[in-house]
Amino acid sequence: MKALRVRLMRTADIDERVALYFDERVQSNITHAGALLTAEQVRAAHEGWLETGWDERLMYRVGDESGDLVGFTWLTGLDWIAQTAELSIMLVPRHRQRLGLLALISMYDYLYATLNLRVVLNQVLSANQMLLSEPARRARAQVVSPDHVYTVGELRTAYLWGQTRADHEEYAARAAQRNTRVRAALAERG
Repeated sequence: MKALRVRLMRTADIDERVALYFDERVQSNITHAGALLTAEQVRAAHEGWLETGWDERLMYRVGDESGDLVGFTWLTGLDWIAQTAELSIMLVPRHRQRLGLLALISMYDYLYATLNLRVVLNQVLSANQMLLSEPARRARAQVVSPDHVYTVGELRTAYLWGQTRADHEEYAARAAQRNTRVRAALAERG
């Protein structure tokens, strides 16, 4: 499996993040702020978060082995006592299918192992086909909030669910078993 590098976002990353944020293919999967704010306003907000907003939001840059940008993730609603946070992800469109799931798994690994979180809250908006189909979103959702946000000219439903460390470990174990079966089947053919 390819290794991705997750690191805290730096001021030098702001321009890269703002450019990605304003990409119309990305904007349709996140909130409406990109349609309402200028790039300078978004840049200023990020500078503020990086300088003084650590208690509200932690932001990360995800890169591939060569350092090329895969995307950004960020945590909000941080509760260090309850060990919970909401995870958001914004991927470079060309990496969504190839590296998107790996970026998400890498981030979960970091959150559970390094930050010692117990529960990560996930939110996916309707019409977002980046990582989950609509039936998969509905199946995972513990909360469905119709008309939750106005994005790119339409009201969108939010699907929310919590994922525990145990859920993450169970998924990893199932994936390892599946990979073993696939490798064995390929070896038999080969």
